[in-house]
Amino acid sequence: MADTLGLQDLFRRGNDGVKTREKKLPSELHQCVVFFSSPVLNELPVLGELNAIQNAISGIHKKLENSRFVFPYYSQEIFLSHEEAVRYLPTFISKLMVENKLPANAINPDRSTNDDVIQCAVIPLAPTYLETDIPEFKRN
Repeated sequence: MADTLGLQDLFRRGNDGVKTREKKLPSELHQCVVFFSSPVLNELPVLGELNAIQNAISGIHKKLENSRFVFPYYSQEIFLSHEEAVRYLPTFISKLMVENKLPANAINPDRSTNDDVIQCAVIPLAPTYLETDIPEFKRN
């Protein structure tokens, strides 16, 4: 028991800054995300196959008429500045289209994004430090 840390030692260790100086972390990171929106009835074709009686009783088409699924796609690439991430967004959208994750109508003829289909964003990431070299966190 002499080699384990007490509660106060754990709190103190998190604030001492000694461990974090060994590994320099970037101050901010950013990632691209594209939110693809599609009507529920387009994504669940089986609902269109309901017969008229089932549809009238359940009213499911009426309930789902304006409902949409939203699929978020996050880039694997991480950027050190917001501006770099913004510049990468067109490339990321093209990549998603090549992979058939986005439909052709995601981009308008004037090469702008179709806001009814996709919304783009750059999100900040919070870097963290994992204490891996401390004996009590290692598995035997």
